[in-house]
Amino acid sequence: MKRNPIFIEEILPTLKNGSLVVDLGSGTGSFNYNKYPNLEIVSIDVEGTKSKRSNFVRASAENIPLRTDAAYFVVANWVLEHVVNVETCADEISRICCSNASWYVAIPNSSTLEDRLCRITDAISSIVSKSRRKTKVAKGHVQSFTFQRMLIIAYQRGFRLIAFCDWGAGYTFLRKFDKLQRIMIKLIKLLGKTTRKDFFEKSNYLFNFQKIGGVTGYGNFPLICRRCGGGFSFKASIWTCPRCGTLNGR
Repeated sequence: MKRNPIFIEEILPTLKNGSLVVDLGSGTGSFNYNKYPNLEIVSIDVEGTKSKRSNFVRASAENIPLRTDAAYFVVANWVLEHVVNVETCADEISRICCSNASWYVAIPNSSTLEDRLCRITDAISSIVSKSRRKTKVAKGHVQSFTFQRMLIIAYQRGFRLIAFCDWGAGYTFLRKFDKLQRIMIKLIKLLGKTTRKDFFEKSNYLFNFQKIGGVTGYGNFPLICRRCGGGFSFKASIWTCPRCGTLNGR
């Protein structure tokens, strides 16, 4: 069975010539811009200089300086976990995306060993490094994600899920310390054999969302009737079930 595109390099070739692509929280670049001369690519980050990349814009993910409905593809590659106001960021992404635009998201699964070790490493690093105490930029993981939370964020803003995949652990947050990284991976493999658990699989999620606009695909029904089991979205401490007339209260 044919699979819908998930990865950045699978989505880019589907775009029409001249389409605006936004690499949000780009760092040094989430993909090779030179391979796509037919696309208009803008990279956005809070750190960096225009001299390094002519298409670079210094800005926050919570306040994207682009016009509404301008983008055909937004890349958020290992970015959202670092954003303090992720709901505002998602609002901005929804605003700049035109109808049928794609939104690629890569995020860590916060329940996994990799993410927890990464947070510990970030905490230690922030204590040791004086420069990190001075900066206002979030260096570590400040958001915790589950599969459901990401879906809710996207669906509340008019996106639908086109494709997703589970992504394993590489423990890449230790890549600057090659020897330590290799020792850590060996120890984690040994721990996995001892506990009969896999600490590498399903450590991250990759998503490809599509903007459908105007509607939300998410619903929240907090009130359940004690008699008929009907669910309702309004909020009340004491309420009468519209379906069967039973008085309910908490």
